[in-house]
Amino acid sequence: MRIYTLGGFSEVGRNMTAVEVGREVVIIDMGYHMDKIIGMSDEEREAPLPELRKQGAIPDDTPLKGKNVIAIVVSHGHLDHLGAVPKMADNYPKAPIIVTPYTAEVLKRMAKEEGRSHINNRIVSLKHNTPKNIGKNFSVELVYVTHSIPHSAMVLLRTKEGNVAYLNDFKIDFTPTLEQPFQKQYFKKIGKEGIKVLLMESLRADETSRSSSEKIAKEMLKDVVNRAYQESKNNAVIVSTFSSHIARIKAAIDINKGRREVIMLGRSLKLYTGAAADLGLLDRSKVRVHTKRKSIINVLKEVEKDKEKYLLITTGNQGEYDAVLTRMARGEYPFNWNKNDEVIISSNPIPHPVNIAQRYVLERMLRERNVRIIDGVHASGHARKEDLRDIIRWLNPEILIPSHGYLAKTSALAEVAMQEGYELGKNVLLSTNGKVWDIKKG
Repeated sequence: MRIYTLGGFSEVGRNMTAVEVGREVVIIDMGYHMDKIIGMSDEEREAPLPELRKQGAIPDDTPLKGKNVIAIVVSHGHLDHLGAVPKMADNYPKAPIIVTPYTAEVLKRMAKEEGRSHINNRIVSLKHNTPKNIGKNFSVELVYVTHSIPHSAMVLLRTKEGNVAYLNDFKIDFTPTLEQPFQKQYFKKIGKEGIKVLLMESLRADETSRSSSEKIAKEMLKDVVNRAYQESKNNAVIVSTFSSHIARIKAAIDINKGRREVIMLGRSLKLYTGAAADLGLLDRSKVRVHTKRKSIINVLKEVEKDKEKYLLITTGNQGEYDAVLTRMARGEYPFNWNKNDEVIISSNPIPHPVNIAQRYVLERMLRERNVRIIDGVHASGHARKEDLRDIIRWLNPEILIPSHGYLAKTSALAEVAMQEGYELGKNVLLSTNGKVWDIKKG
């Protein structure tokens, strides 16, 4: 068995791993490096693959050239795991793309947005916890996990040389607000079956304790929205969260209880909430969605006339330069801010210097306009130290390869593993992009 750590092992994002058994290869995830992509124009994003690889926007899959890739499996619908699929999948025309139903819908919509009516590879929608044989050497199962986007999964590959589990991204949430609770007993069952190699995210491995439940985030959001409605008259109330966080967006709509008209602003909100609406995960029937510049400007003029009639849900919680909230704060979208307006940021910055800096700039611009900022209304979708420790104990892998982080993050997960009796360099392997690991049988 060989493990190719192609992306997400030297940075946060750009996730891509490949597993080779016999003469067959299964790819897991093909993600964007979001820091690179966000700063690109639409024209720059359509550059040839060698140029995108050179810029670090997509994973470097050249080690797989000439390999027999029999499937592409995507763990969930976030762009740092899924985004590069429409660009890179053509390199592997015979490989089906295996995904959960929501991820399949997001992928199809994303391909259309990028000017492709369809993806040439066959898309296989696979329900959670349903093993499927692929090729001669592999069976794949998308094991249900809780995260900040619907239908997330741990990719479990069963092979004659041992089982490989790929766990990017997840949290252990026993009281989620949208889907089922985390299935602890199922994980223990998989662990008893035996895991040869576990590749597991390390994004928040350096943070103590456990990640909070989405139920707590919903109660926090309920409190701040209700207080915003009660505090003053004719105030704008804006909630900004991740466009893919359907549970949080649904919570905002439910908390509103029809008191204000809900308007969504931003292209990515249309993509992710549209996919959720089609699958019955979100009721968008009474929500207006605007994505184009002229339409957004017109609706903001409408809102200005009587602010207390509207609840705005916008993109831009990370301070992305082209996102709606950032443009409003910058004055690019005309909006008459006043001291009664409240911006509820229902997210934390992704722990990367670029995201932290962008978020700082956004909040500074809003403060300069005397806007009330309510931040930290959030529960992370990523496991913290003690959650990661639980997974190590439940799955009891022979080998652990920390993923989804730069060295400080992956080292923090390695430290947790060593506390559990693992040895660095022996059965805890710190990897980098482009590394190939030969995993011996037995």
